[in-house]
Amino acid sequence: MAPAETIAEETVPSAPADPVLAALAGQFPSVVFDEAMGHDIARVGSDEVVAFAEAARDAGYTMFLDL
Repeated sequence: MAPAETIAEETVPSAPADPVLAALAGQFPSVVFDEAMGHDIARVGSDEVVAFAEAARDAGYTMFLDL
């Protein structure tokens, strides 16, 4: 008897609820958006962090925190 196959569920990230972040998600498809403790989080690769920060600033964000 062959072992049972397990199919892993794929989770498709949803677009951010905030319209500004949703627009940024459209501009930067590789960025992963999430929310934690009421704060929006964008996980940006090092190759896009400058362009993303500039686009966020141009969209009206005045704070960008990179930890």
